[in-house]
Amino acid sequence: FTGNNTEIGYKIGESAAKWAQENLVDKGIDPVIGLVEFPESEFLTARADGIRKALEELLPDAEIVITGSGTTEGEGMEVGENFLVAYPDINVVCCINDDSAHGVYQAFSAAGYADAQDRGIFSCDGTEQSKEYVGQNGVFKCVVDLELTEVARMMVDCAVEDLTGEDLEYEKDNFFPMNPLTYDTVPEEYKKAE
Repeated sequence: FTGNNTEIGYKIGESAAKWAQENLVDKGIDPVIGLVEFPESEFLTARADGIRKALEELLPDAEIVITGSGTTEGEGMEVGENFLVAYPDINVVCCINDDSAHGVYQAFSAAGYADAQDRGIFSCDGTEQSKEYVGQNGVFKCVVDLELTEVARMMVDCAVEDLTGEDLEYEKDNFFPMNPLTYDTVPEEYKKAE
């Protein structure tokens, strides 16, 4: 049970690029992009590389103007504050995980951008907090849901079957789902969970 981190990152960047094209570029607004990455981690570097690749392919005239490192909410808040100080007009922030994105969200909220329609935060994991933020139709535009709760259940089922000697009904390699959730699709996700 694993995630292809380059593909996960690509999904984040793809979601950001699609939103930026429709809500910024098509309205004559230049995307000012920040990236929260974590170079200390190989798998998170692959995720950041996927984000970069998607943005380069899908928003070729835009560029990432600033990066910051962080995986926690506290680090994300500091990065978000630094982004806003360096580039007050920053309008796209891609994050390598939900925790750092929550911090960026806090920084943008403190700056008065919680409800911004012309700025967007994009991340992955699919925590309940991220889904709530996306459901508010504000600055947190999209979370790529890896459906980790369901994946964890599948892992336990597989382990129990293996330990009890049952025939395993799972593929050898199981990749995490990558379901981009936006304001329009979050309600459906909650209906599925009920």
